[in-house]
Amino acid sequence: RTKFMDELTRNDDGEAATTSSSSAHQLLVSSVLVDSERKKVLVSRSPGDPEGKGWEIPGGEVADDEIAEEALSRELKKQLGVEAHLESFESFAFSTTRRQSDGVQLVHLVYTCNDWFGEPKGLKGQEVSWLPLSQLKGGDASPLLRQVAAKIKPLLRHKANKKEVSG
Repeated sequence: RTKFMDELTRNDDGEAATTSSSSAHQLLVSSVLVDSERKKVLVSRSPGDPEGKGWEIPGGEVADDEIAEEALSRELKKQLGVEAHLESFESFAFSTTRRQSDGVQLVHLVYTCNDWFGEPKGLKGQEVSWLPLSQLKGGDASPLLRQVAAKIKPLLRHKANKKEVSG
């Protein structure tokens, strides 16, 4: 478990809360990979999209013995064949939802990745595409991707302005 999850599951008295199926949490991470021109975002979708999720940003579950950035680096390598150093991740959004099947609260941490090595490709049979930010809000995007799309445009503008000022 991560320190974040330990703090998240404490009760009002600061004591560790008991975990039951209705109060269990699962920590997930995803990364927004942006092209060098800061115009397109890398997305993927499962073959045939059996769950109807649409386009998603890459990521996965955080194991008990990992910090979030380690899990994200592992998932990017496993899913896309790219190597990303822990320092290349910058957190910028999170989302919580409750999984319908078992009531587990899903805590989703979303990062940007500013530097990676390798050409992204779908190593698990998923389709991979670079989409313009304008297409990320449509019905063919997962709910998390639609939330991220609304937040990433200002972030990209901010980073671009930051580069202009410092460069």
